[in-house]
Amino acid sequence: MTSVGRNDPCPCGSGKKYKRCCLDRAERVAFTRTDRESALVKLADFSMRPELDEERLAAFAAFWSAWVDAHGEKDGQPAMDLDESVHAFSTWFTLDFLLARGATVAELMLRRAGAELGRGEREYLERMCDTQLRPYQVTDVKPDEGLRLIDLWDGEQVWVREKLGSRQLVQWDLLAVRLMRGAEGDLVIDGRPYLYPVGSKAALLRALRRAHRDVERTAPFTDLIQFFKRVGMFFHHFWLETVALRDLPKLVTAEGDPLVFARAIFDVRDREALLAAFGRHPDIEREDDGGYAWLEDAPGFRRGLGRFVLEKDRLVFETQSEKRVVRGRAFLDSLAPDAVRFRLVEYEDPERAMKRLAASPKHESPAEQVPPEIQAQVVGEFYEQHYRGWLDQPIPALGNRTPREAARLKRVRPELVALLQEFENTAARQRLEGRPAYDFGWMWGELGLPRQG
Repeated sequence: MTSVGRNDPCPCGSGKKYKRCCLDRAERVAFTRTDRESALVKLADFSMRPELDEERLAAFAAFWSAWVDAHGEKDGQPAMDLDESVHAFSTWFTLDFLLARGATVAELMLRRAGAELGRGEREYLERMCDTQLRPYQVTDVKPDEGLRLIDLWDGEQVWVREKLGSRQLVQWDLLAVRLMRGAEGDLVIDGRPYLYPVGSKAALLRALRRAHRDVERTAPFTDLIQFFKRVGMFFHHFWLETVALRDLPKLVTAEGDPLVFARAIFDVRDREALLAAFGRHPDIEREDDGGYAWLEDAPGFRRGLGRFVLEKDRLVFETQSEKRVVRGRAFLDSLAPDAVRFRLVEYEDPERAMKRLAASPKHESPAEQVPPEIQAQVVGEFYEQHYRGWLDQPIPALGNRTPREAARLKRVRPELVALLQEFENTAARQRLEGRPAYDFGWMWGELGLPRQG
């Protein structure tokens, strides 16, 4: 009887190659962690052979060309120098880049030097030759066991044995990973995964579809495995844009003004008159620590504009924008015109304030003194009230439609699902970190939406 080759059609009739289907069950070869590590070292050494110098340079140009086109060579250079970028290129060059002779570096090494490798080393590299980075989303996590992932390109769900990742990842996390058959035959994650912001899923898929259209125009017979190998650098570029080198968000107040920490200082001329004025005004609320919160009405809640701290002979107004300082001065002039006199205002940008706080000695915050069960109750009650009302509030991300309206519209529904996944993802990560978190599970049923990936 003729034996079945690794690249022959699988005799089970699945239509897949034998090596991607029943080979593992027919002749499972175990490899150890040591086999994996030594195989990768030997692969890296092989990839640096002088005969591959020209193709390595060509691969480097291909890997970074889109990035340089978008950022320019000078501005794009820092990204190329990152350790993560060096590793990303090396992995892509050895496992994905097609050499002129029609093979990857790993495949060429197996042909040329396979006999010099141990059986476990060879098995590991053969399995890795079939891998490619692909986009996935976590749909379920079983701690210390594994993850259920959905392939965002074709919708296929897979179970991955992953002990460490099951302790670090949460539902709806967005990833790009290589999946391979591990030593025991189960699917496992190999190599460094990319973890993206959950809200970037639509942008990730749009860019991938655009790349697929481009590849189909230039190489119409490329299969999906070769497509993902060909555009593997995209996942690294997207990680640079959305995670490693992303611009810090522009911090603004509810009014849209630049956020800056401000302390306006006033001399107190008539303490009793000032206290009486604070006591009479409906927008001033006394706080437990002796300060006074200045509030105003906003849709559905009362918004804080700042707080007044009354000391022995001075009043400090703490707020978050220059315009609020101006409003605060005008407010005091109308509230108690002869009770205080403006002295000066101090400003501190948020970045400097964060650095100062990080460098200061750690003290237990009031929140840390509250029992966890009380924190959870307070958080739950606040979010319950907020999100029950949220369902009927116009949301800019939904085209100023309410979530209830968006749930009924096929075109807008994906944006609503993405929002709910972001909410649940944030809450799941809060729980993982031991913080109180809100349960959004009820919201899917309330909106008539299936919980989906």
